[in-house]
Amino acid sequence: MNANILVVEDVRTLLEPLKKTLEDCNLYSAKTGLQAVKLVENGEQYDVIVSDLRISGIDGLELLDFVRRQDYYSEMILLTAHGTVESAVKAMKMGAFDYIEKPVNPLELRETVRNAVVAAKRKNDPVFFGLRSPSTSLICESSVMKHVNSQIEKAANSYNLNVLISGETGTGKEFIARAIHDRSIQRYKSFVPLKCYSLSPEALNFDKLRIANEALDSEEGSKYGLLDKMNFGTLFLDNVSLLSPEAQISLAGFLDKIAEYPFETIKSHEASCRIIAATNEDLLESSESGKFSKELFFRLNVLPIRIPSLRERVDDIEKLAYTFLDHSGMRSKIERISDDAFALLKSYDWPGNVRELRNCIESAASFSESREITAKDLPLTKNICVSAKFDETDFFERSDLTYHQAMELGREYTAQRYLSQLIKSTLGNVSKAAKIAGIERASLHRVLKRYGIDPNQERISR
Repeated sequence: MNANILVVEDVRTLLEPLKKTLEDCNLYSAKTGLQAVKLVENGEQYDVIVSDLRISGIDGLELLDFVRRQDYYSEMILLTAHGTVESAVKAMKMGAFDYIEKPVNPLELRETVRNAVVAAKRKNDPVFFGLRSPSTSLICESSVMKHVNSQIEKAANSYNLNVLISGETGTGKEFIARAIHDRSIQRYKSFVPLKCYSLSPEALNFDKLRIANEALDSEEGSKYGLLDKMNFGTLFLDNVSLLSPEAQISLAGFLDKIAEYPFETIKSHEASCRIIAATNEDLLESSESGKFSKELFFRLNVLPIRIPSLRERVDDIEKLAYTFLDHSGMRSKIERISDDAFALLKSYDWPGNVRELRNCIESAASFSESREITAKDLPLTKNICVSAKFDETDFFERSDLTYHQAMELGREYTAQRYLSQLIKSTLGNVSKAAKIAGIERASLHRVLKRYGIDPNQERISR
Protein backbone atom coordinates (compact mmCIF):
# COMPACT_ATOMS: atom_id res chain seq x y z
CA MET A 1 0.00 0.00 0.00
CA ASN A 2 1.56 3.29 -1.12
CA ALA A 3 1.19 5.77 1.75
CA ASN A 4 3.10 8.50 3.57
CA ILE A 5 3.25 8.09 7.33
CA LEU A 6 4.68 10.57 9.82
CA VAL A 7 5.75 9.33 13.24
CA VAL A 8 6.05 12.01 15.93
CA GLU A 9 8.07 10.94 18.99
CA ASP A 10 11.25 11.92 20.74
CA VAL A 11 12.60 8.36 20.74
CA ARG A 12 12.80 6.06 17.73
CA THR A 13 11.11 3.01 19.26
CA LEU A 14 8.20 3.09 16.80
CA LEU A 15 10.03 3.46 13.51
CA GLU A 16 11.62 0.03 13.49
CA PRO A 17 8.43 -2.01 14.07
CA LEU A 18 6.64 0.14 11.49
CA LYS A 19 9.40 -0.41 8.95
CA LYS A 20 9.05 -4.14 9.36
CA THR A 21 5.26 -4.26 9.15
CA LEU A 22 4.66 -1.51 6.58
CA GLU A 23 7.45 -2.06 4.09
CA ASP A 24 5.41 -0.63 1.20
CA CYS A 25 4.83 2.71 2.97
CA ASN A 26 7.02 5.80 3.10
CA LEU A 27 7.95 6.54 6.73
CA TYR A 28 8.96 9.97 8.01
CA SER A 29 9.74 11.16 11.54
CA ALA A 30 9.61 14.30 13.67
CA LYS A 31 11.02 14.58 17.17
CA THR A 32 8.62 17.29 18.39
CA GLY A 33 5.13 18.52 17.72
CA LEU A 34 6.49 21.85 16.46
CA GLN A 35 8.70 20.04 13.96
CA ALA A 36 5.64 18.13 12.73
CA VAL A 37 3.71 21.39 12.35
CA LYS A 38 6.55 22.89 10.33
CA LEU A 39 6.61 19.89 7.98
CA VAL A 40 2.88 20.19 7.33
CA GLU A 41 3.11 23.98 6.91
CA ASN A 42 5.81 23.44 4.27
CA GLY A 43 3.36 21.43 2.21
CA GLU A 44 4.26 17.88 3.19
CA GLN A 45 1.23 15.59 2.88
CA TYR A 46 0.85 12.57 5.12
CA ASP A 47 -1.90 9.97 4.96
CA VAL A 48 -1.42 9.05 8.62
CA ILE A 49 0.29 10.79 11.53
CA VAL A 50 1.20 8.65 14.53
CA SER A 51 1.98 10.77 17.58
CA ASP A 52 2.50 10.39 21.28
CA LEU A 53 -0.15 12.23 23.23
CA ARG A 54 2.56 13.84 25.33
CA ILE A 55 5.29 15.25 23.14
CA SER A 56 7.56 18.24 23.62
CA GLY A 57 6.75 21.63 22.16
CA ILE A 58 3.01 21.16 21.67
CA ASP A 59 1.05 18.13 22.85
CA GLY A 60 -0.82 15.64 20.71
CA LEU A 61 -4.18 17.42 21.08
CA GLU A 62 -2.73 20.73 19.85
CA LEU A 63 -1.12 18.92 16.94
CA LEU A 64 -4.44 17.22 16.15
CA ASP A 65 -6.25 20.58 16.18
CA PHE A 66 -3.67 21.99 13.75
CA VAL A 67 -3.88 18.98 11.43
CA ARG A 68 -7.68 19.14 11.31
CA ARG A 69 -7.53 22.70 9.96
CA GLN A 70 -5.47 21.73 6.90
CA ASP A 71 -6.85 21.22 3.40
CA TYR A 72 -5.21 17.83 2.96
CA TYR A 73 -6.78 15.28 5.26
CA SER A 74 -4.50 13.18 7.47
CA GLU A 75 -5.76 10.51 9.83
CA MET A 76 -4.18 10.75 13.25
CA ILE A 77 -3.42 7.94 15.70
CA LEU A 78 -2.43 8.85 19.25
CA LEU A 79 -0.34 6.81 21.66
CA THR A 80 -1.32 7.15 25.28
CA ALA A 81 -0.28 5.87 28.67
CA HIS A 82 -2.91 4.37 30.96
CA GLY A 83 -3.27 7.58 32.98
CA THR A 84 -4.12 9.75 29.97
CA VAL A 85 -7.20 7.92 28.69
CA GLU A 86 -9.39 10.95 29.48
CA SER A 87 -7.30 13.04 27.08
CA ALA A 88 -7.56 10.28 24.50
CA VAL A 89 -11.36 10.49 24.78
CA LYS A 90 -11.15 14.20 24.02
CA ALA A 91 -8.93 13.43 21.03
CA MET A 92 -11.51 11.03 19.63
CA LYS A 93 -14.14 13.74 19.91
CA MET A 94 -11.81 16.11 18.06
CA GLY A 95 -11.53 13.67 15.16
CA ALA A 96 -8.60 11.37 15.91
CA PHE A 97 -8.83 8.06 14.04
CA ASP A 98 -7.93 5.92 17.05
CA TYR A 99 -5.65 5.61 20.05
CA ILE A 100 -3.29 2.86 21.17
CA GLU A 101 -2.27 2.30 24.76
CA LYS A 102 1.37 1.84 25.68
CA PRO A 103 3.27 -0.42 25.58
CA VAL A 104 2.48 -0.59 21.87
CA ASN A 105 1.57 -3.95 20.37
CA PRO A 106 3.22 -4.03 16.90
CA LEU A 107 0.39 -6.07 15.36
CA GLU A 108 -2.26 -3.69 16.71
CA LEU A 109 -0.24 -0.71 15.46
CA ARG A 110 0.13 -2.22 11.99
CA GLU A 111 -3.59 -3.00 11.66
CA THR A 112 -4.65 0.41 12.96
CA VAL A 113 -2.28 2.26 10.62
CA ARG A 114 -3.43 0.24 7.61
CA ASN A 115 -7.10 1.02 8.38
CA ALA A 116 -6.23 4.69 8.85
CA VAL A 117 -4.45 4.79 5.48
CA VAL A 118 -7.55 3.42 3.73
CA ALA A 119 -9.77 5.98 5.51
CA ALA A 120 -7.46 8.90 4.68
CA LYS A 121 -7.23 8.04 0.99
CA ARG A 122 -11.00 7.80 0.75
CA LYS A 123 -11.49 11.16 2.42
CA ASN A 124 -8.96 12.84 0.11
CA ASP A 125 -10.78 11.45 -2.92
CA PRO A 126 -12.93 14.31 -4.30
CA VAL A 127 -15.53 11.89 -5.64
CA PHE A 128 -16.06 10.16 -2.32
CA PHE A 129 -19.49 11.38 -1.24
CA GLY A 130 -20.50 11.34 2.39
CA LEU A 131 -17.41 12.29 4.34
CA ARG A 132 -16.09 15.52 2.85
CA SER A 133 -18.87 16.25 0.41
CA PRO A 134 -18.62 19.63 -1.36
CA SER A 135 -22.31 19.41 -2.28
CA THR A 136 -23.77 20.40 1.06
CA SER A 137 -23.68 24.17 0.48
CA LEU A 138 -27.25 25.25 1.08
CA ILE A 139 -29.25 27.51 -1.24
CA CYS A 140 -31.17 29.81 1.07
CA GLU A 141 -32.36 32.95 -0.69
CA SER A 142 -35.73 32.55 1.06
CA SER A 143 -36.25 33.49 4.69
CA VAL A 144 -37.53 30.01 5.58
CA MET A 145 -34.33 28.38 4.33
CA LYS A 146 -32.17 30.95 6.09
CA HIS A 147 -33.88 29.82 9.27
CA VAL A 148 -33.16 26.18 8.38
CA ASN A 149 -29.53 27.11 7.75
CA SER A 150 -29.23 28.60 11.24
CA GLN A 151 -30.78 25.43 12.68
CA ILE A 152 -28.22 23.32 10.84
CA GLU A 153 -25.42 25.34 12.43
CA LYS A 154 -26.89 24.86 15.90
CA ALA A 155 -27.30 21.12 15.32
CA ALA A 156 -23.76 20.83 13.97
CA ASN A 157 -22.38 22.43 17.12
CA SER A 158 -24.46 20.13 19.37
CA TYR A 159 -22.82 16.95 18.14
CA ASN A 160 -24.00 14.73 21.01
CA LEU A 161 -27.74 15.49 20.65
CA ASN A 162 -30.21 13.60 18.46
CA VAL A 163 -31.81 15.41 15.52
CA LEU A 164 -35.22 14.77 13.93
CA ILE A 165 -35.64 16.17 10.40
CA SER A 166 -39.19 16.36 9.06
CA GLY A 167 -40.46 17.37 5.66
CA GLU A 168 -42.41 16.24 2.63
CA THR A 169 -41.02 13.69 0.19
CA GLY A 170 -38.36 15.22 -2.03
CA THR A 171 -37.46 18.18 0.20
CA GLY A 172 -33.90 16.94 0.75
CA LYS A 173 -33.89 15.50 4.26
CA GLU A 174 -30.78 13.38 3.72
CA PHE A 175 -29.06 16.39 2.14
CA ILE A 176 -29.76 18.38 5.33
CA ALA A 177 -28.52 15.48 7.46
CA ARG A 178 -25.27 15.40 5.48
CA ALA A 179 -24.95 19.19 5.85
CA ILE A 180 -25.20 18.83 9.65
CA HIS A 181 -22.58 16.08 9.56
CA ASP A 182 -20.22 17.98 7.24
CA ARG A 183 -20.35 21.11 9.40
CA SER A 184 -19.85 19.26 12.67
CA ILE A 185 -16.81 17.93 14.46
CA GLN A 186 -17.75 14.52 13.02
CA ARG A 187 -17.21 15.69 9.43
CA TYR A 188 -14.08 13.52 9.10
CA LYS A 189 -15.92 10.47 10.43
CA SER A 190 -18.37 8.17 8.67
CA PHE A 191 -21.88 9.17 7.60
CA VAL A 192 -23.89 5.93 7.49
CA PRO A 193 -27.46 6.05 6.10
CA LEU A 194 -29.97 3.35 6.99
CA LYS A 195 -33.32 2.83 5.25
CA CYS A 196 -35.73 2.10 8.09
CA TYR A 197 -38.32 0.34 5.92
CA SER A 198 -35.85 -2.53 5.51
CA LEU A 199 -34.99 -2.90 9.18
CA SER A 200 -36.31 -5.73 11.29
CA PRO A 201 -36.40 -5.53 15.10
CA GLU A 202 -33.41 -7.90 15.22
CA ALA A 203 -31.42 -5.60 12.92
CA LEU A 204 -31.59 -2.85 15.55
CA ASN A 205 -30.30 -5.04 18.34
CA PHE A 206 -27.31 -3.25 19.87
CA ASP A 207 -25.02 -6.27 19.92
CA LYS A 208 -26.01 -7.46 16.43
CA LEU A 209 -25.18 -4.05 15.01
CA ARG A 210 -21.57 -5.01 15.49
CA ILE A 211 -21.92 -7.37 12.53
CA ALA A 212 -22.75 -6.51 8.93
CA ASN A 213 -26.16 -4.94 8.34
CA GLU A 214 -28.05 -5.45 5.07
CA ALA A 215 -29.70 -2.04 5.31
CA LEU A 216 -26.39 -0.20 4.86
CA ASP A 217 -26.40 2.00 1.78
CA SER A 218 -22.62 1.88 1.57
CA GLU A 219 -20.84 -0.71 -0.51
CA GLU A 220 -18.31 -1.56 2.17
CA GLY A 221 -17.61 -5.19 2.83
CA SER A 222 -19.12 -7.19 5.63
CA LYS A 223 -15.93 -7.59 7.66
CA TYR A 224 -16.99 -4.87 10.09
CA GLY A 225 -20.40 -4.16 11.60
CA LEU A 226 -22.25 -0.88 11.54
CA LEU A 227 -21.08 0.27 14.95
CA ASP A 228 -17.49 -0.62 14.15
CA LYS A 229 -17.75 1.72 11.16
CA MET A 230 -19.27 4.60 13.10
CA ASN A 231 -16.31 5.59 15.30
CA PHE A 232 -18.02 8.78 16.57
CA GLY A 233 -19.62 9.35 13.16
CA THR A 234 -23.26 9.96 12.19
CA LEU A 235 -25.98 7.33 11.84
CA PHE A 236 -28.81 8.59 9.61
CA LEU A 237 -32.16 6.82 10.01
CA ASP A 238 -34.24 7.58 6.92
CA ASN A 239 -38.06 7.21 7.00
CA VAL A 240 -38.04 6.36 10.69
CA SER A 241 -41.87 6.45 10.70
CA LEU A 242 -41.86 3.20 8.67
CA LEU A 243 -40.38 1.17 11.52
CA SER A 244 -42.65 -1.57 12.80
CA PRO A 245 -43.79 -1.30 16.44
CA GLU A 246 -41.31 -4.04 17.36
CA ALA A 247 -38.47 -2.25 15.56
CA GLN A 248 -39.39 0.99 17.36
CA ILE A 249 -38.91 -0.77 20.68
CA SER A 250 -35.55 -2.09 19.51
CA LEU A 251 -34.46 1.38 18.38
CA ALA A 252 -35.44 2.87 21.75
CA GLY A 253 -33.29 0.22 23.43
CA PHE A 254 -30.49 0.98 20.99
CA LEU A 255 -30.61 4.68 21.92
CA ASP A 256 -30.52 3.74 25.60
CA LYS A 257 -27.41 1.68 25.00
CA ILE A 258 -25.75 4.48 23.06
CA ALA A 259 -26.51 6.86 25.95
CA GLU A 260 -24.59 4.56 28.28
CA TYR A 261 -21.39 5.48 26.46
CA PRO A 262 -21.01 9.25 26.92
CA PHE A 263 -17.39 8.90 25.71
CA GLU A 264 -15.96 8.18 29.18
CA THR A 265 -14.64 4.78 28.09
CA ILE A 266 -12.96 5.25 24.77
CA LYS A 267 -12.64 1.55 24.07
CA SER A 268 -16.40 1.53 23.56
CA HIS A 269 -16.12 4.19 20.87
CA GLU A 270 -17.44 1.78 18.27
CA ALA A 271 -20.78 2.07 20.08
CA SER A 272 -20.82 5.86 20.09
CA CYS A 273 -22.41 7.82 17.27
CA ARG A 274 -24.60 10.80 16.50
CA ILE A 275 -28.21 9.94 15.56
CA ILE A 276 -30.09 11.92 12.90
CA ALA A 277 -33.54 10.64 11.96
CA ALA A 278 -35.87 11.77 9.16
CA THR A 279 -39.59 11.45 8.47
CA ASN A 280 -42.17 12.70 5.98
CA GLU A 281 -44.97 12.25 8.50
CA ASP A 282 -46.13 14.17 11.55
CA LEU A 283 -44.56 11.98 14.23
CA LEU A 284 -46.13 13.98 17.06
CA GLU A 285 -49.59 13.25 15.67
CA SER A 286 -48.61 9.63 15.04
CA SER A 287 -47.34 9.26 18.59
CA GLU A 288 -50.53 10.74 20.01
CA SER A 289 -52.66 8.35 17.93
CA GLY A 290 -50.54 5.36 19.01
CA LYS A 291 -49.05 4.64 15.57
CA PHE A 292 -45.57 5.65 16.69
CA SER A 293 -43.88 5.16 20.04
CA LYS A 294 -44.11 8.30 22.20
CA GLU A 295 -41.00 7.25 24.05
CA LEU A 296 -39.03 6.93 20.82
CA PHE A 297 -40.42 10.18 19.41
CA PHE A 298 -39.26 12.24 22.38
CA ARG A 299 -35.83 10.62 22.31
CA LEU A 300 -35.35 11.45 18.64
CA ASN A 301 -36.98 14.89 18.73
CA VAL A 302 -34.27 16.57 20.83
CA LEU A 303 -33.32 19.00 18.04
CA PRO A 304 -36.23 19.20 15.56
CA ILE A 305 -35.68 20.67 12.08
CA ARG A 306 -38.56 21.08 9.64
CA ILE A 307 -37.65 21.35 5.95
CA PRO A 308 -40.12 23.59 4.09
CA SER A 309 -41.73 22.42 0.87
CA LEU A 310 -40.65 24.04 -2.38
CA ARG A 311 -44.00 25.86 -2.42
CA GLU A 312 -42.85 27.68 0.72
CA ARG A 313 -39.47 28.68 -0.71
CA VAL A 314 -40.34 30.10 -4.12
CA ASP A 315 -37.50 32.64 -3.80
CA ASP A 316 -35.03 29.74 -4.05
CA ILE A 317 -36.38 28.33 -7.31
CA GLU A 318 -34.29 30.45 -9.69
CA LYS A 319 -30.98 29.64 -8.01
CA LEU A 320 -31.93 25.98 -7.57
CA ALA A 321 -32.85 25.72 -11.25
CA TYR A 322 -29.50 27.09 -12.42
CA THR A 323 -27.68 24.88 -9.92
CA PHE A 324 -29.42 21.78 -11.28
CA LEU A 325 -28.68 22.95 -14.81
CA ASP A 326 -24.97 23.20 -13.93
CA HIS A 327 -24.98 19.74 -12.33
CA SER A 328 -26.77 18.20 -15.33
CA GLY A 329 -23.78 18.81 -17.58
CA MET A 330 -26.01 20.70 -20.04
CA ARG A 331 -24.67 24.19 -19.28
CA SER A 332 -22.71 24.29 -22.51
CA LYS A 333 -25.95 23.67 -24.42
CA ILE A 334 -28.34 25.87 -22.39
CA GLU A 335 -27.39 29.49 -21.76
CA ARG A 336 -30.39 30.66 -19.78
CA ILE A 337 -33.90 29.97 -18.50
CA SER A 338 -36.51 32.42 -19.77
CA ASP A 339 -38.73 34.67 -17.66
CA ASP A 340 -41.88 32.88 -18.81
CA ALA A 341 -40.33 29.57 -17.73
CA PHE A 342 -39.59 30.95 -14.27
CA ALA A 343 -43.12 32.36 -14.04
CA LEU A 344 -44.45 28.86 -14.65
CA LEU A 345 -41.93 27.24 -12.29
CA LYS A 346 -42.96 29.61 -9.52
CA SER A 347 -46.68 28.98 -10.04
CA TYR A 348 -46.37 25.20 -10.02
CA ASP A 349 -47.42 23.22 -6.95
CA TRP A 350 -44.33 20.94 -6.78
CA PRO A 351 -45.76 17.85 -5.08
CA GLY A 352 -42.35 16.21 -5.56
CA ASN A 353 -40.55 19.29 -4.20
CA VAL A 354 -36.85 19.88 -4.95
CA ARG A 355 -36.38 16.41 -6.40
CA GLU A 356 -39.14 17.07 -8.94
CA LEU A 357 -37.64 20.47 -9.81
CA ARG A 358 -34.31 18.82 -10.54
CA ASN A 359 -35.92 16.22 -12.80
CA CYS A 360 -37.91 18.98 -14.52
CA ILE A 361 -34.84 21.11 -15.30
CA GLU A 362 -32.78 18.14 -16.52
CA SER A 363 -35.63 16.99 -18.76
CA ALA A 364 -36.21 20.49 -20.18
CA ALA A 365 -32.48 20.94 -20.86
CA SER A 366 -32.35 17.63 -22.71
CA PHE A 367 -35.33 18.29 -24.97
CA SER A 368 -34.97 22.04 -25.57
CA GLU A 369 -34.30 22.83 -29.24
CA SER A 370 -32.65 26.16 -28.50
CA ARG A 371 -30.08 27.54 -26.09
CA GLU A 372 -32.85 28.74 -23.81
CA ILE A 373 -35.35 26.85 -21.68
CA THR A 374 -38.80 28.35 -22.19
CA ALA A 375 -42.19 27.56 -20.66
CA LYS A 376 -43.07 25.20 -23.50
CA ASP A 377 -39.98 23.08 -22.70
CA LEU A 378 -41.08 22.42 -19.14
CA PRO A 379 -42.82 19.07 -18.55
CA LEU A 380 -45.48 20.64 -16.35
CA THR A 381 -49.10 20.06 -17.31
CA LYS A 382 -50.81 19.96 -13.96
CA ASN A 383 -50.76 21.07 -10.34
CA ILE A 384 -50.41 24.79 -11.04
CA CYS A 385 -50.33 26.25 -7.55
CA VAL A 386 -53.19 28.47 -6.44
CA SER A 387 -52.37 31.31 -4.09
CA ALA A 388 -54.33 31.62 -0.88
CA LYS A 389 -55.17 35.13 -2.15
CA PHE A 390 -56.32 33.98 -5.58
CA ASP A 391 -57.72 36.82 -7.70
CA GLU A 392 -60.58 35.44 -9.80
CA THR A 393 -60.72 38.53 -12.02
CA ASP A 394 -56.99 38.38 -12.65
CA PHE A 395 -57.26 34.71 -13.58
CA PHE A 396 -59.87 35.30 -16.28
CA GLU A 397 -57.85 38.18 -17.72
CA ARG A 398 -54.60 36.19 -18.00
CA SER A 399 -53.40 35.41 -21.52
CA ASP A 400 -50.01 33.90 -20.67
CA LEU A 401 -51.33 30.40 -19.98
CA THR A 402 -51.77 27.52 -22.38
CA TYR A 403 -55.21 25.94 -22.64
CA HIS A 404 -54.19 22.99 -20.49
CA GLN A 405 -52.60 25.25 -17.87
CA ALA A 406 -55.69 27.42 -17.71
CA MET A 407 -57.93 24.36 -17.32
CA GLU A 408 -55.72 22.98 -14.55
CA LEU A 409 -55.59 26.31 -12.75
CA GLY A 410 -59.37 26.55 -13.00
CA ARG A 411 -59.73 23.11 -11.44
CA GLU A 412 -57.35 24.09 -8.67
CA TYR A 413 -59.31 27.26 -8.01
CA THR A 414 -62.57 25.27 -7.87
CA ALA A 415 -61.01 22.79 -5.43
CA GLN A 416 -59.81 25.61 -3.19
CA ARG A 417 -63.24 27.26 -3.12
CA TYR A 418 -64.90 23.90 -2.39
CA LEU A 419 -62.55 23.08 0.50
CA SER A 420 -62.90 26.55 2.02
CA GLN A 421 -66.68 26.26 2.00
CA LEU A 422 -66.53 22.67 3.31
CA ILE A 423 -64.44 23.66 6.34
CA LYS A 424 -66.65 26.67 6.96
CA SER A 425 -69.85 24.58 6.85
CA THR A 426 -68.42 22.00 9.30
CA LEU A 427 -67.10 24.70 11.67
CA GLY A 428 -63.57 23.42 11.27
CA ASN A 429 -64.42 19.81 12.12
CA VAL A 430 -61.95 17.92 9.89
CA SER A 431 -63.38 14.48 10.69
CA LYS A 432 -66.87 15.59 9.65
CA ALA A 433 -65.51 17.34 6.56
CA ALA A 434 -63.56 14.25 5.50
CA LYS A 435 -66.69 12.12 5.81
CA ILE A 436 -68.66 14.54 3.60
CA ALA A 437 -65.81 14.76 1.06
CA GLY A 438 -65.47 10.97 1.00
CA ILE A 439 -61.72 10.92 1.71
CA GLU A 440 -59.54 9.89 4.63
CA ARG A 441 -59.01 12.42 7.43
CA ALA A 442 -55.22 12.33 6.97
CA SER A 443 -55.61 12.95 3.23
CA LEU A 444 -57.89 15.92 3.86
CA HIS A 445 -55.33 17.37 6.28
CA ARG A 446 -52.67 17.23 3.55
CA VAL A 447 -54.95 18.81 0.96
CA LEU A 448 -55.98 21.61 3.34
CA LYS A 449 -52.32 22.32 4.10
CA ARG A 450 -51.57 22.44 0.38
CA TYR A 451 -54.20 25.12 -0.19
CA GLY A 452 -53.32 27.10 2.93
CA ILE A 453 -56.65 26.41 4.66
CA ASP A 454 -56.44 26.24 8.46
CA PRO A 455 -59.50 24.56 10.07
CA ASN A 456 -58.45 25.94 13.45
CA GLN A 457 -59.12 29.46 12.23
CA GLU A 458 -62.73 28.54 11.49
CA ARG A 459 -63.14 27.13 15.00
CA ILE A 460 -61.56 30.22 16.54
CA SER A 461 -63.79 32.57 14.53
CA ARG A 462 -66.84 30.80 15.96
